[in-house]
Amino acid sequence: MRLNTAQRLALNLDAHIVVDAGAGTGKTSTIVDRVIEHYLTEDQRATRLLPKPERPSKLQGGMIAAPAAERIDLREWGGLLPGEVVLLTFTNRAADEMRDRLRRSIARLQPGPTGDDGTWRSDPRIRHKGFSEQLLTLLEDAPIGTIDAFLNQLVSPYRGILGDALSRDNVSDTGRILLVESALNTLWRLPSSISHIGEAVDAGIPPEIAPDVLAARDRIARHYSGRHSAARVLRSLVGSSVFIEEAARRIMDDDSITPELLHQQIMASVDADEVAEYAAEVHLIVQRFCSLVRENSASMALAGWPADSRMACLDSLSSKGPPEDTWGQLSWLSHILVCTLNSSSLMKSSLAFFPRLHLPSDSWEAGIERYSRIPDAGTKARVKDEIKGIATDLRATWSSDRGSLMLHFTRVALLLSDTTPPASPADWIPPLSPLPVPLPE
Repeated sequence: MRLNTAQRLALNLDAHIVVDAGAGTGKTSTIVDRVIEHYLTEDQRATRLLPKPERPSKLQGGMIAAPAAERIDLREWGGLLPGEVVLLTFTNRAADEMRDRLRRSIARLQPGPTGDDGTWRSDPRIRHKGFSEQLLTLLEDAPIGTIDAFLNQLVSPYRGILGDALSRDNVSDTGRILLVESALNTLWRLPSSISHIGEAVDAGIPPEIAPDVLAARDRIARHYSGRHSAARVLRSLVGSSVFIEEAARRIMDDDSITPELLHQQIMASVDADEVAEYAAEVHLIVQRFCSLVRENSASMALAGWPADSRMACLDSLSSKGPPEDTWGQLSWLSHILVCTLNSSSLMKSSLAFFPRLHLPSDSWEAGIERYSRIPDAGTKARVKDEIKGIATDLRATWSSDRGSLMLHFTRVALLLSDTTPPASPADWIPPLSPLPVPLPE
């Protein structure tokens, strides 16, 4: 594989590195190449600073097909061996993938001048054909796995000292799912009454936080309209607890949430260029609808549209376009959503733009007539098809991979921003109430 500049820098074994990149950019391949470098490089920081560990002179049994003359004495090898390089992942699946990629990369190694023809990778540091086979054999017992599994492996020799019953055994991914489900089922069975708080304590909830835990459970259930949806949210929270704790730490100051830190943390996760490009893409689609209405204003808006209608809002958003700043662009996108969607579908996974091929019309009037008022049958059919195409394009734009990410940040802006859409009526009520400022603890 041909490496770019950043990937080549990551192969510097004498430096601590952090790999920060998006999906599909070659992070795993770079890590695999770095591990291979640890295996093949005899002069590196690890070998200079650390004493050489005890190694077997040869691998026992008939595990290696290469003749003895094609193998090396592992005790004399200057680089690291697979059992001396630790690779930690978050899941067993990721660990299996890492081990598999290493296995395939090692199998391609052979002695010779530096080169890679796609099938074999030649490296002058490999002096015996059987060395790659030795590495493959050692790879099977290499410490590649989850953090829990690695720590469990470290503690295992000392279990007799610690006691027969460990307080926390290593749990597989499947077992962890079952434990989470069991805990959630127990949580739902607990009564909310303070007089029965002892049942929550008996279930393992610390007494000092038991009332708050039950109250939080009930709030989530009410907010998500039932146990099923709430359980799905709680299940995700449990699976992401490490990240949630870190995020909470970053937005809290003296045990209270501050709007400034919250906004700063949100914006730190946003790619400004990507938001600008996305807002421009949505803007082009909205302009098509506004132009279509103007072209057919004789039937759809003969006397114009009211100043406090959805059409007036959409026309204003289209005419002015997205603001220059990133937060303003997210707010602009949120106003597009509010204007073209029913309030009941704003938080749904599938967005239905222009319901029934028309602007939504509830307490906030649409401001234009339906396309069906167009007298000419041919024009009516054409306008219908164009509105359908615009709605389809909006739905495709928001449901793409990038659109899903933008939808997340747009909904955050809808929750946190206190700005109202242009041309909205004086008594307009936001479909999603903004968070109060100062934010509650």
